[in-house]
Amino acid sequence: EGLVGGEGSSPSHRSLSSRLRPLSMGLQGFFKRYFEREVKGFLAASGLYEAHPVEVEALVEGAKPYMSPRLTGEAILTIGSALVEGEKVSGVIAIGPFGCMPGRMAEAIISRALDASGKGGVKGLTPTAPLPFLAVETDGNPFTPVIEARLDAFCLQVHRRHQGEAQRQRLQ
Repeated sequence: EGLVGGEGSSPSHRSLSSRLRPLSMGLQGFFKRYFEREVKGFLAASGLYEAHPVEVEALVEGAKPYMSPRLTGEAILTIGSALVEGEKVSGVIAIGPFGCMPGRMAEAIISRALDASGKGGVKGLTPTAPLPFLAVETDGNPFTPVIEARLDAFCLQVHRRHQGEAQRQRLQ
């Protein structure tokens, strides 16, 4: 009573909490990896995703020209994913929570890096073959007709780019 920190801040409670932290972190990591494998496996079976391990260091390295690695968090990983994985896909969608500042930073940087000039460091970009990019913010509610129209336009751009890539490969 009257101690700074109130109830539950006794030395024995703090030591128990600090001893359980590694167990808690380990369990969180286990379940995150498990569900990530499950979701990726499901998507891979659908043909919408090619399952492969994600190399975080490569993503950070790919984003280095645009953001300092000292700014840790999701923005640098989102940017790196778009630029590194952008060489293997026909379009990039960045989905983030409504009003998320790291998401908005990533959106601005990615859209500039993937511009039609082809200067973004992603192989195969030219003024006539930019990599389609769409950023979507969501608050968990169904998408508005405007967002659905943007998704439709994005899908059309991806389809056209994919057809163009397939035609170029046939000609080589």
